[in-house]
Amino acid sequence: MAVKPANGTPKYQIVKQALMDRIAGRRYSAELAVPPEKVLAKELGVAPMTARRALQELVQEGVLVRERGRGRGTFVRQGPARAANGGSADARLRRVGVIHAYDWERLQASPVYHLTFLEVQRECARRGVGLELLPAQPGDGRNPAKLARESGCQALMVLDWTEGAPELLAAAADRLPVVVAGPFQEMIPLSFVAPNDFQGAWAVTRHLLELGHPRVAMINSRKVAKASSDRQGGWAMALDRAGAEREGLLYQAGRLKQGQGEDFREIRAELLEQFRQRPPPSAVFARDGFMAIAAIGALRELGRSCPGDVSVACIGRFFEQALDAPRLTAAQYEDGALGRELLQLVEDLLAGRRTAPAGVLLPMRVVEGQTTRKAD
Repeated sequence: MAVKPANGTPKYQIVKQALMDRIAGRRYSAELAVPPEKVLAKELGVAPMTARRALQELVQEGVLVRERGRGRGTFVRQGPARAANGGSADARLRRVGVIHAYDWERLQASPVYHLTFLEVQRECARRGVGLELLPAQPGDGRNPAKLARESGCQALMVLDWTEGAPELLAAAADRLPVVVAGPFQEMIPLSFVAPNDFQGAWAVTRHLLELGHPRVAMINSRKVAKASSDRQGGWAMALDRAGAEREGLLYQAGRLKQGQGEDFREIRAELLEQFRQRPPPSAVFARDGFMAIAAIGALRELGRSCPGDVSVACIGRFFEQALDAPRLTAAQYEDGALGRELLQLVEDLLAGRRTAPAGVLLPMRVVEGQTTRKAD
């Protein structure tokens, strides 16, 4: 049976998949050797070099093992933990694809997603894993699983592709490990690594209360999202547990996702108008660094200083040196933890050590900056 190229897929990848299908069907095993590359090449209608590359990659990934010596050959690796996706427990992750809703220039313009990508890039370099930024957008007709496999990627990592959830679910169903960085994925059954937003909001609010601020306001986005809901829930719970007031202390601004088209000046203008109508108390918890910096700008326009008049804290580690702002007091996860946990989860799914969908919540702690102080 000759293999046929499909939509530009390299022939060696097609041969590789044909071999994986035969292994899954137990045509080859630890006892029954895979035919030599020349025999495979003739059988599948490809060049010997193509068959050789497919075999080499399966050996490198730990699926096959070569036994040297007279009468030996290439066999399916023995072991108790072969994964459902056809990999093996000791198959090493060699290349991962990263998908984002925008191109590279837009990715760089988004502080949150760009720095997440840099964390992943550093961790890939540390582990010796290749990294590919895949050129796809929701609804453009490109299949993310196909893109990943054409690029030689064994798994798919998602920075932001909320509108492409059906395609991501299809990729996961197609035996391709899919891991999402961030909170949106918790609304759909995909594996994820995300900050513990509820715990972070709780920690920030508790910190402001412990500084002696009896009334702690919150600035949240109007957009309905799990991250916004969790952060507001943590804020409200901390106030309720402390017996503190929260009536009239919620400010809302912005409808789009920060860093993806939201105009910073519009956010600041919205907050300025609300602060004029309802002057903020001496402490404010902002949904994220973007909101915190906008709030500080609005306070300055009102002639109020931070932290002299109003302490401001937030969640996130992405804005410490952004927009000429002071270093923010914020709930943060450990530096490098997101990239480390994303790669570890991908490896665990690929090797069959974890079953999708699996989730990891990163613990957060308050790191004090220049924007909070004890209440008078």
